[in-house]
Amino acid sequence: MQFRNPGTNAGGIAGFQLHVCSIAQGLNTMRFRSLRTTVLFGLVALALMANGKKSIAAAQLAPSPSPSVALSASPTSAQAGQQVTLTWSSTNATSITLEPSVGPVAAQGATTVRPSQSTTYTVTATGPGGSAHASAQVTITPAPSQAAVRKPSQEEISSDQQQMRGLDEQIQEIKSDSLRMAAELSQLEEKLLYPSGTQVAIFVELAKGDTMRLDAVRLQIDGQLVAHYIYSAKELQALRKGGVQRIYVGNVATGEHKLDVLVDGKLEGGADFSRTGQFTFRKEVKPKLVGLTLAGPRSGNTPITLGDW
Repeated sequence: MQFRNPGTNAGGIAGFQLHVCSIAQGLNTMRFRSLRTTVLFGLVALALMANGKKSIAAAQLAPSPSPSVALSASPTSAQAGQQVTLTWSSTNATSITLEPSVGPVAAQGATTVRPSQSTTYTVTATGPGGSAHASAQVTITPAPSQAAVRKPSQEEISSDQQQMRGLDEQIQEIKSDSLRMAAELSQLEEKLLYPSGTQVAIFVELAKGDTMRLDAVRLQIDGQLVAHYIYSAKELQALRKGGVQRIYVGNVATGEHKLDVLVDGKLEGGADFSRTGQFTFRKEVKPKLVGLTLAGPRSGNTPITLGDW
């Protein structure tokens, strides 16, 4: 160690003497003795001028802090080849090494490994204050055993096929029962909503061989609108093939009633036409079924015909 007096060239020695040299722990001077625990010491050097009155350029050497390091593995138990994440952190270290098979790493971070056997990973942190170590154990567990796959015999295949056929038959029976029950429920609902003493139903059909395009039918009973139906192409095709549509079902009192019918459609050339008809029907105690037969203007038939069913 060199001390420089003011007015002396750098590196020169100008009459200074080493006056005090002591070993200190904290602020108290102590003597050497047998130590049972680790103690950090600091060296303090004090330089005085030749007359011993004024100190200059004092220096103190403080001990370097010890490094610390931590390491963890996730998961700690895995199957061979499964990914495991190693995470570490450190302080007061200048170099970090992770073993086995990894090598130098940053002061803190994470990496993934795929061990094939149980492994203890160790991270070492080295710095001016010494070195520190941390470990993490990864245990490899055996993979679950796979049951042997046996090819089914022909008898088993035949049995399975029979069971499948039996299941299909059961499904078809359930579907049939469901449809039958739905029809019965619909009939029961109709009986409850439209008792025979007040029930009236109106049906629509096209005259045989008629080629008009039926667009819509509107019905009024006693001046009250009860139905207004617009036909799709599929419904019109069904009517042309002889199909019958129930356009209305409801309740009316017994006695005479007035029925107004309005028909909208198109001719073969695309021209629009409308036809109206006024009819009277009598409702008795039993259900009343009324049929309407519709025909185009060029068919030679009556445009709207009322009949009892």
